[in-house]
Parts: sequence; C-alpha cells; structure tokens
Amino acid sequence: MILATKWLEAGKFVWPPIRDGTMQMTRVEFSLLLAGIDWTRVKQNPVNRSLKVG
Repeated sequence: MILATKWLEAGKFVWPPIRDGTMQMTRVEFSLLLAGIDWTRVKQNPVNRSLKVG
C-alpha cells in the first residue's frame, strides 16, 4: 500500500479503474499522476531493441 499526497493548483487526478478492489499502475503512470499529468493521454512509444549484440 502506498499513501501519497499532492496539492493540485488546478484540475484533478485521473485515477485508474478499480478492479477486484484494487488499482494497479506502473511506476511511470504513477509518476505522471503525481506530476498532475493525465497519464491516460500520454502516448507510449515502443522501443525497438536489437536482438543481437556486437
């Protein structure tokens, strides 16, 4: 369990849906939430990782 507080100058927090009595967020989503950014509108860019090293 994490307890966090944040003062918003304007706007609101956008929380994830509650499923089976819990909310789940990634570390990045939680950071965006605390920054006051609507994390549901942030586009995630896929990263192409090379399969070979060398």
